[in-house]
Amino acid sequence: MRIRIIERGFEAYTGPLGLIEFKDGLSVRDDLDLGEVNRLAAAMRIEREDGKQAGQGAALVEAHRSAVVESVAALPRDTKKDEQPPADPNASKAPAAPAEIYTREQLGELADKDGMKSLREVAAGYGVKSKSVAGLIDAIIDAQDRRRGVK
Repeated sequence: MRIRIIERGFEAYTGPLGLIEFKDGLSVRDDLDLGEVNRLAAAMRIEREDGKQAGQGAALVEAHRSAVVESVAALPRDTKKDEQPPADPNASKAPAAPAEIYTREQLGELADKDGMKSLREVAAGYGVKSKSVAGLIDAIIDAQDRRRGVK
């Protein structure tokens, strides 16, 4: 396995780091053992030649991800998808969401033109609040994405 240094300032490093020789940020040897890789990964950010993160920390994160995927896959599936959920008593109290979908630029222009008050009117339709223009724009964009099912 060869590794590449992705630590800022060391991307093009040439020379030895411990027992590993590098040329232009890529290890010269391709027979590095796991101990050498883990030792270097503890000191700086590195990745395998194929672009995947290397080191014990990356292995732990990957193991956690696969365990979560397996546990979610083992959950029983809801077979009552056709049934309607119970009516929410607070649903009628929430203001209707605006029909128009705003971009970040449109919201910025709206704030420049009409101020915070106009942004708060749009935000009220999504049930979001913030004390700053930037925070309110972010909250509106997030709320729009949630309504459209965008992650």
